[in-house]
Amino acid sequence: MKAILFCLVLSFVCFLTRSQTNDFKLTYKFAGLGSNMGYEFYPTVKVNGTILTYTIEQNTSINRIVNRESIVDTIWNTTTIGYSINLSQDVIDTLLNLVKDTKDELIFKSNVCILSGGIHFLSLSDHSFKLSYELVNTFDSTALIICNIINRHLPEKNKIWTSPDFAKKEKDCEDLLDRKTSATKKT
Repeated sequence: MKAILFCLVLSFVCFLTRSQTNDFKLTYKFAGLGSNMGYEFYPTVKVNGTILTYTIEQNTSINRIVNRESIVDTIWNTTTIGYSINLSQDVIDTLLNLVKDTKDELIFKSNVCILSGGIHFLSLSDHSFKLSYELVNTFDSTALIICNIINRHLPEKNKIWTSPDFAKKEKDCEDLLDRKTSATKKT
């Protein structure tokens, strides 16, 4: 009787763990800005449950004048790369552990010294939280770790472009703006 009860409890725990995994979603997109807009195809990575799917998308913008007002339409052209893999539960658990203390937040960072470049969009969610990153020409240290984990499962030519240099460039920009602000106040 104890063995049957143990098996039932174990089955229930496995069911709960599996259903929580099936709720896990991750999306990464990149949108080019300035001279990077519309000229290149950029990676889109989606994870639903444990299935990772990789596609390439190109963002383009069409400006048109209607009744003296500029209207911007953004069109996303998608070229599907037939790349889909199954991630292990350990990978999903690692990603969840990275963000468990920053639940229900939007993290926005921007390096205003770079006008071209692009925006990294990253979102993670499951049954208990949603976390989104919008990173304009910069990166967040946790988002960098998340992208590096995902990159381990992508072919070399299809990796998400990341760089730990983003933090240094953002700091350099802040220092430059501080110096200019200080110089302006003195005059």
